[in-house]
Amino acid sequence: VTIDNLVLTDDNAVIPAGEEQIGTLAPAGTRTITVTHVVTQADLDAGTVSNQATVTGDGPGGTPLTPVDSDDPNTPDPNDPTDTDVVQTPSFTVTKAITSAGPYNTVGQQITYTITVTNTGNVTIDNLVLTDDNAVIPAGEEQIGTLAPAATATISVTHVVTQADLDAGTVSNQATVTGDGPGGTPLTPVDSDDPNTPDPNDPTDTDVVQTPSFTVTKEITSAGPYNTVGQQITYDIVVTNTGNVTINNLVLTDNNAVIPAGEEQIGTLAPAATSTITVTHVVTQADLDAGTVSNQATVTGEGPDGTPLT
Repeated sequence: VTIDNLVLTDDNAVIPAGEEQIGTLAPAGTRTITVTHVVTQADLDAGTVSNQATVTGDGPGGTPLTPVDSDDPNTPDPNDPTDTDVVQTPSFTVTKAITSAGPYNTVGQQITYTITVTNTGNVTIDNLVLTDDNAVIPAGEEQIGTLAPAATATISVTHVVTQADLDAGTVSNQATVTGDGPGGTPLTPVDSDDPNTPDPNDPTDTDVVQTPSFTVTKEITSAGPYNTVGQQITYDIVVTNTGNVTINNLVLTDNNAVIPAGEEQIGTLAPAATSTITVTHVVTQADLDAGTVSNQATVTGEGPDGTPLT
């Protein structure tokens, strides 16, 4: 029989104006209508576009027929939606750049970094979380949350310079961001990249200024007059670390005084630390003949990297 008043509806596609009115079809007659769907972000996040049209019509005498849903001819199921897979490419980048100004040469100075997380894929990324073992993240800002494609999030974090940093000569810092793709699938964690170097996903390194230095003073602490062979002159030798880095392997030598056994090995001094060694000289006939006792000690040491200091 002829079917009249055929009308096409499609909630997820655009029907060209007027073509939704199919009208009348004789037995074995056909009508083809081309409709379009514009891919949305929701489609990409879902991973598929599901589309189904419905056609209504009247039989003889104007009796409404049961509406018929469209069928995907490429599946065995009857009257099922036509599903189209979309290609999901979830990805994001993390950069970490220094935004404060040096030089960094003192314990307690702050180095400020800006971490930028960018969604470089075509799907929404959820549950983004920032971790940074060598910097302080402001409370709550580690939870970045959700980023749509092309969106960015910027977080400022800080690192307080330590003595270990100064001794190392550099502060190495790298953040990590985790997140989930559509459907809650965990993505591979991404380590931050230093945007000022060609290497990918490398730590952001900051040089610190090392100023290794130390002083040695030698003061007489015994009382004269010295006029007899065998008298002892006592000296205090004070070694002070006047630099900003730890000095190691400090060794005292004194060719004209006796150093107590083992005390020539001063060892290690942190910045501002001192070591005092008491040494003695026994007055000789040559001293009395010369009219004076000249005495000078020498201290050697090494910087944090083992470099001998002058």
